[in-house]
Amino acid sequence: MLRYALFGFRGRLERLAWLGWQVVSLAIGLVVTGVGGVMLAAGNTTHHANTGVGLAVLVLGAIWLVWSSMALGVKRLHDMNLSGLHLIWIGALVLAPAVLAPWWWEAGVVCGLLGLVAGLGMACRPGDAGINRFGVSALRRNAARRRLAEQRRRDRHDPPELRRDPAPSGPARHDPPTLRREACPT
Repeated sequence: MLRYALFGFRGRLERLAWLGWQVVSLAIGLVVTGVGGVMLAAGNTTHHANTGVGLAVLVLGAIWLVWSSMALGVKRLHDMNLSGLHLIWIGALVLAPAVLAPWWWEAGVVCGLLGLVAGLGMACRPGDAGINRFGVSALRRNAARRRLAEQRRRDRHDPPELRRDPAPSGPARHDPPTLRREACPT
């Protein structure tokens, strides 16, 4: 499940699952980049070989954060029946304040607010119920899995070949009478 949620770009993620995986991804990324930062700082003060290792761990943590956020964002957009390419302009809005702030801070603030609105929209807008062009919704898929598990559990305790059909309740069903021409004795 971890590989599907944080590394793959196919499928769908509903709102609650998306928020949960965002928290998991952020926690893992912050721990890894924090360890890398501490190793980098310790290597710089003591002039040890930890500097290179700390920098590598820091870069790996940053790559983790970017990749997993992109994978989660694409799957969330798929749940709303939108292409993952919409993540490009959402990412541009989120990164614009960092780029524009030194020269034109007003535009950076506006873009940052628009990015915040887009992120809140991804968190609040429900996904398409049922099937869309990116697959089956998780709610429908989980309901089908529960039905299948219940059927397997029932078959394990009472196999179909040993199961007796219950007696029909109510009047017996009869086929309507058919008209047959029988040969009349002549």
